[in-house]
Amino acid sequence: MLARSSMATVASLRSGRGMATVKQLRLRVASVKSIQRITKTMQMVAGAKLKGFQTRMMQARPLGDAMDKLTNQMPTEDEVGPGDLTHIIVPISSDRGLCGGVNNAVAKAAKVLDNDLSGDKELLLQCVAVC
Repeated sequence: MLARSSMATVASLRSGRGMATVKQLRLRVASVKSIQRITKTMQMVAGAKLKGFQTRMMQARPLGDAMDKLTNQMPTEDEVGPGDLTHIIVPISSDRGLCGGVNNAVAKAAKVLDNDLSGDKELLLQCVAVC
């Protein structure tokens, strides 16, 4: 916004021969410095956000590794055969803070899935709470 007002001022102060005056140049330098400060601040904010995301990603990595290990241990349909599969439901909820609504939604979804899958196949339910 400062740049627009200074540009308008610079345009109105042009000298007769198309050359910029000292006042115009000072306004232009001040405008550029202001833009540089704003840009530097935005870069610092973006860096802080990136650091926060990276920290949260590193904290979630053990959970991802555990889930990868769990899914790699499950046999595929080709390994077991089409009629021998057992359904396993693993609802993962949080054991932290004010997550009652999330945990309730996970439990309801597990119950719905349980009702949909129940029938002639065996069904296992393994609940996991993550701290």
